[in-house]
Amino acid sequence: MKERFVEQSIQQLPGPVSDTNAEVASDGDELAKAKDLVEMLRLQFAEIREELRDFRNSGGANRGAEAREEHRPIAQALTDANVPHALRTKILEEIKGARDLPKALASTEAFLMRSIRREKCPPRLGGIHVISGPSGAGKSLMIGRLAALHTKDGVYSADDVAILSFKDRRPGAWNQIQLIGAQTGVETFRAHDEESLKSLLQELGCRKLILIDTPSLGFTDHIQAIKSLNSSVHFNLLLPADASVATIRRYLAESPNWYSLMLSKVDESTQPWPMIQALTETKLPISYSAKSALLDGLFTEPSTDILVSLAMRHLPIPREIANIRQKSGISNAKPLIQSLNS
Repeated sequence: MKERFVEQSIQQLPGPVSDTNAEVASDGDELAKAKDLVEMLRLQFAEIREELRDFRNSGGANRGAEAREEHRPIAQALTDANVPHALRTKILEEIKGARDLPKALASTEAFLMRSIRREKCPPRLGGIHVISGPSGAGKSLMIGRLAALHTKDGVYSADDVAILSFKDRRPGAWNQIQLIGAQTGVETFRAHDEESLKSLLQELGCRKLILIDTPSLGFTDHIQAIKSLNSSVHFNLLLPADASVATIRRYLAESPNWYSLMLSKVDESTQPWPMIQALTETKLPISYSAKSALLDGLFTEPSTDILVSLAMRHLPIPREIANIRQKSGISNAKPLIQSLNS
């Protein structure tokens, strides 16, 4: 495979990068990490304050006691699973009319699936797509999955697709992109700054799909920089299925014009309740979701149904009651869960 490594911004420097410049870049990264940590802590505390306020306003611990006798196991399980208060309240309101526990369980799942189901994105991507998200979400791997998906079925050839790494100075990040390019047969490129990215986008203008990998630190600045270079770029948000409420809200709020939401690590999520709540509050379409650490780990089933099935499966309901769940008519949970291991 022909590999091409473009580092135009370094070539434009008058000489080798000095130790002083490297120290400045390192200091800048450390400052960005500190700011990112402070922001996440602020959002986490805000989330706790909001939960406490909602808890007090709704009557607190008396809320579960007000549930019908047959519904109390569900009320307690939702509390034990740390389901966000707003979503917990909606569920308990929804199942009020259920006459017994099996019907309440079935109503809970049906309500959740109905609340978060959404229109599908187009089955194939085209143009320029940026993947953004928190550290550890698996952005580079998702880009590899997308490159493999779009070239293996003959819709695009490997020469029609390109992978770009933008401003990612993390140790090993560029090596990972190169390895993904070698595995998928897609050319990889590296841009250290806006000027080199601009040149690359102009040079690769004939490609049918360009996938851009971005670091998590300073993601809003990266989005604005890319947007200023090309207004037709699509920005996709990648989040782990078990992301916290604070993380989800931060990324959704920072850039309200996301093209789609992508989910990773779905098979590792046993309590995806924050994500389920977020999906009840936004109609952002889900384009792709992944179930493993392999390049071919993309789901073919609706990922919203899988999230609900996972959440319901891991509700901490007492064992003697759990058998009722098998008789309650909960829809296709078993085949959906089995697909995680296929």
